[in-house]
Amino acid sequence: MSFHFLHPNFLWVLIALLIPIIIHLFNFKRFEKVYFSNLKFLKQLNTEHKRKSKIKKWLILLLRLLALAALIIAFAQPYLTNTHRAELNPFDQNPICIYIDNSFSMNAETEKGIALEVAKNLAITLINSMPYNTAFKVYTQDISHLSESFQKNQAIERIQAIQTSPRSVKLSKYLQKLQLDQAKNTKYYIFSDFQKSQSDFENIQLDSTLSVNLIPIKVESTQNLFLDSCWLDKPNLNINEQQSLNVKIENNSNQDYSKIPIQLSINNNIKSTTNFEIQPHSNQVVKLHFLPRAIGNYSAKVEIKDFPITFDNTLYFSYSIKTKTKILAINGVEPNQYISKLFHSSKHFTLQNIESSKTFSLNLDDYQLIILNELESIESVVQQQLNNYLLKGGNVLILPAIKMSASINQFLKKISALQFDEIKISKQRLSDIEFKSEIYKDVFEEITDNARFPDIYKYYTFKPSTNNLVEVIWKTAGSETLFSRVNYGKGSLYQMSMNLNNGWTNLVTHPILIPTLINIARSGNRSPLYYTLGKNSSIHINQKNQNIDDTPLHIINRSLKTDIIPEQINHFDNGFILHPRNQIKFAGNYNITKNDSVLYPCSFNYSRQESSLNFYNSEQLETKISRSENKLSIISVDKMKQSESFHEKEEVDEYWVYFLFLGLLLYLAESVVQKIESQSTTK
Repeated sequence: MSFHFLHPNFLWVLIALLIPIIIHLFNFKRFEKVYFSNLKFLKQLNTEHKRKSKIKKWLILLLRLLALAALIIAFAQPYLTNTHRAELNPFDQNPICIYIDNSFSMNAETEKGIALEVAKNLAITLINSMPYNTAFKVYTQDISHLSESFQKNQAIERIQAIQTSPRSVKLSKYLQKLQLDQAKNTKYYIFSDFQKSQSDFENIQLDSTLSVNLIPIKVESTQNLFLDSCWLDKPNLNINEQQSLNVKIENNSNQDYSKIPIQLSINNNIKSTTNFEIQPHSNQVVKLHFLPRAIGNYSAKVEIKDFPITFDNTLYFSYSIKTKTKILAINGVEPNQYISKLFHSSKHFTLQNIESSKTFSLNLDDYQLIILNELESIESVVQQQLNNYLLKGGNVLILPAIKMSASINQFLKKISALQFDEIKISKQRLSDIEFKSEIYKDVFEEITDNARFPDIYKYYTFKPSTNNLVEVIWKTAGSETLFSRVNYGKGSLYQMSMNLNNGWTNLVTHPILIPTLINIARSGNRSPLYYTLGKNSSIHINQKNQNIDDTPLHIINRSLKTDIIPEQINHFDNGFILHPRNQIKFAGNYNITKNDSVLYPCSFNYSRQESSLNFYNSEQLETKISRSENKLSIISVDKMKQSESFHEKEEVDEYWVYFLFLGLLLYLAESVVQKIESQSTTK
């Protein structure tokens, strides 16, 4: 049994009791001598005893002070609790855990203002309703670190400092992590809008001793128009070749939009604008066209205007236009004259021909395409090099030799590609082309029915395969595979069943071969347009730029005053990897630099998980809770008062009413004594 005050700060007012004491001491009535010439004028006066008068006045003062003290104590709201909680040090007891959802969806409007500010005010109200020595822990979406225990004033300061965060964590995940930081019998108070996409009640698993109180913040507006994602039509960009940016737009509202402007800016210069229309609760892809003019690194953004949710109005992306695409031809025989002529004559490509024995000395990551031209065998070390190259996003094209050892199929088996079987000498015609393949995207405007395709005189058949992910790009009339692709890691391996010699095919004289080889070379080893904040994405740096001299790389955005040194790991065969580890807090375009020299551009965008503004209302939450086996309860915002948020949940006896009546009785007693004093004075 212990005695506490709900609002102990009111007790400081007791110091004011000194004021009437001081006034009283300096205002006692003093007796004065009066000289009379004749004592007969004093016959009507009653004799007053000085000692008796002083006692009455001190009694009045005492009653007045006690009455005032009783009222002050009543405002401090004293109570007795049957628990021993208050007798303990606040940091020796289980703290009250307050979780405030500060994700972007909490920027929506409510009847009382921004949802996040309403949640913060309610949390402060809850803290003020607790006993003075209660310990608190305050959590937000940034749960990468656990909270320390706070006293009341510290907890309020922590809550007032909370800002919106780009992180978006599901309800079950952060409850699971919070349990790791708490003892049993801990109480949680969760202030959130309970967005449907993030509130996965079915996945919540709580300890039976934990009690979780949900305080839903009802938002007024659930309409949002936002940019979901973007991608380029052509994965590789070249100078003076028109490029199209595809932008996916989502309308998460009940209204349709028309003539909404959308704008593309590259290096802070507006390059393309257009208007779009979109129906309620639908999505649409809008194309924005631009023309690259020069080699270099580019930072871009596409944006619209929509309120009140603004974090998803902009998509940042970046890309590089390289000087030339580098191709490596590893030849088992003499270099192929057609391939050499094709790429040597182009200003966009650089071709290097080498013998297979010289592969060890090269860094394969420097090349966008590797052509294995008529190799009879592949040594195990080279197999490992090619395997790593494919995993990181490289492209390999195999042109078979007349004789091949088992090492060729051994390599193909490892990457789940088709294995060569036997040579078939039979004139066939290429009759079926998969024009929807990535390498033929935007190549052919129209294919006529009488188009003549190349002839094949001699080719390899392939062994039966169980890999359904092999893409067959060329086939004969008899459905025999002539050209195929299989993805491995981030890269692709392309196989032709014939080489490019005249005794095998007349393919070198047909126009289909040029876009095939060029687009294979252009499709490899490219960086993503952007990364998503909160996903702990890693950034791969090509081996030729690895940090050999241990000079740290920086990720910089000067306009956002951001300059970080990410975790840097040299994976040798797998390249150099940067891990920002949530150090980047804001969406935008950044540069990866070394000694103040820009190596690559990179861009980061906020997750769009918070863009779908669909929330559980109180009734839906009640339904979810009723189906759950966890100890969950809902506290309405309208009931976030002291009596309902704390005292109804604790065994307490309140005494403020008694002190209020005591104060009134003392004031009444003081009035009676004062009246008696007045009457005795007038007699």
